Amino acid sequence: MYISLTRILATCVPKSTILLGPIAWLLRRFALQVNPANQILDRCALTGKGIRYWEVIPQIFRLNPGDDYCPCPFRGQEYQWMRNLVLSRAIAEATHKYPAFAIAYMGPDLPISDYIESERWAAFKSLLRQETSPPRPIEIREFVRSAAAIEASLTGLRGWVDMKFDQVTSALKSTAFDK
Repeated sequence: MYISLTRILATCVPKSTILLGPIAWLLRRFALQVNPANQILDRCALTGKGIRYWEVIPQIFRLNPGDDYCPCPFRGQEYQWMRNLVLSRAIAEATHKYPAFAIAYMGPDLPISDYIESERWAAFKSLLRQETSPPRPIEIREFVRSAAAIEASLTGLRGWVDMKFDQVTSALKSTAFDK
């Protein structure tokens, strides 16, 4: 049962937390709390485990690690986007490059394309510092079509990508119809 609750609450919530139940995690808050697994007091369970996201987050987001946030700004899907931005920043600093990452997705009519157009995505991007480049969505089908128009040898790739897209969207439609 705790696996499904973990997916519902947030991916950063330790499974043992769900069973032991501190209220801050159950409410998806970024607030001072004791991790029941290791008895460490911190705002983020991952910080208490030595994971250093909140050392980098203020460089990327307009968030202060000393403030409480309810709900946590990185609950649900936003957790993975935050991780990608933090990793991008860490790699850029280590290689003396500019931090950036892209979200490559197949095309329209898929959940990710709806999410990228959502208020939730806009709210996430609004947390970014002005000097932080937001993740760049790239629709793979459109990218390959444009490339194939310039380079004829990519026409076969375009056909394969279109076939895969049709398979995925057809499977999603039949799954939705079955429900």
